Amino acid sequence: LVKDTAQQLDYLKRALAQDKLDKNENPLLLVTRDDVQTAEILAALAADPFFKSYTQTALTAKTPPKEEKKALAAAGTQKQILIGAAGIVGRGTDIKASTPLFTACLFQPATLAEEMQIRGRAGRFGETGYYRQILSQTDNPALRKPTGNVARVVAERQQAEAQLVDKERTIIETVARLQEDLHTLQFKKQTSGPPNWEAWESY
Repeated sequence: LVKDTAQQLDYLKRALAQDKLDKNENPLLLVTRDDVQTAEILAALAADPFFKSYTQTALTAKTPPKEEKKALAAAGTQKQILIGAAGIVGRGTDIKASTPLFTACLFQPATLAEEMQIRGRAGRFGETGYYRQILSQTDNPALRKPTGNVARVVAERQQAEAQLVDKERTIIETVARLQEDLHTLQFKKQTSGPPNWEAWESY
């Protein structure tokens, strides 16, 4: 778990060096949570000298089908970086790489099945591939606040839960009072006028 996007890229460079891919200019597939994270990663790549020699392509929900098809066709060649959300470059996406494809998942998938689908992009058709999951604190929706203060987030959630409990208690008390009022009205209605002992017994 790293601090931010910049550290994600630093870790990515170390992972490439560890797998001895940093000199081979292997194609990279960077899988993000959504288009917002895709834009963040693309901006960070553009500012990093290490990745400036690579062709960087981002696929988003707004990418025209023709451009998407062209990007996927080129994604397996050397010095290519393809970035996209899991819903775009995940399941059903086949990248025929000319050299081993390095796939990095830059967020925490909601399920193991989703992670396995992303992991499966690394090696298709029996080809060799590499996979890393590089998580950032800033990707956690609960921590997407300026301070990233976990204690504050927990306190806010606890306060919200306490308010919910108070509301539920108020509703229960209100319903109980209404039932009591209805009970009283029914009793008054049955006891008005001459005594009705059968009604009284059933009451």
